[in-house]
This record gives sequence, C-alpha cells and structure tokens, in this order.
Amino acid sequence: MSTFKAVDITGLDKVELMLALYAKAWPSMYDIGRLSAEEALRFFDEQKGNFDYVNGRCFKCNLSGDSVDPRLYDRDAGEGRFQEIVTMLRKSNSS
Repeated sequence: MSTFKAVDITGLDKVELMLALYAKAWPSMYDIGRLSAEEALRFFDEQKGNFDYVNGRCFKCNLSGDSVDPRLYDRDAGEGRFQEIVTMLRKSNSS
C-alpha cells in the first residue's frame, strides 16, 4: 500500500488556491488558457471542491476539506508542486 503525506490547506482561500493550482497545472489539448476568480468559484460550487479537470487542466484533487492528497495533481504538474503552491500562498498571505 502506498503512503503519502496529506497537504494541509486549512485557512487558505479555496478560490485563490484553485487559481494558483490552475496556473501551475500543465495544459491539455483542450485547455482554454484562462480561469477567472468567478469561474473558479462556480466550478468549486458545482463540483463541491472535488476536481478531475478544470478548463482542460488536470487537477485530480479534492479541495473540499482541510487536507488534500496531492499525488495525482503532482503526477501531472510535477513532484511536490501542490505543496510548493500551498507554501507560496501561505507566505504571500502572511506578508
């Protein structure tokens, strides 16, 4: 059985997190190239925070709780990328 370290997203704005994840995700051939805060909020509400693809970019993660299994996002975006994004957001929010 594979082990993983969940990433703590407690206190982060979920729309801000989605926008940052979207910016760092690899585009697919169906990528539309942009995601607004309004679209991110609508997607979050419609999908209840559980995403497969967002505007053609692979997310494969569930942002509905306070911790996230980053493995599938990292598989496509790069090892450790999810944690890197969360760390960046926490630093920018503490400034």
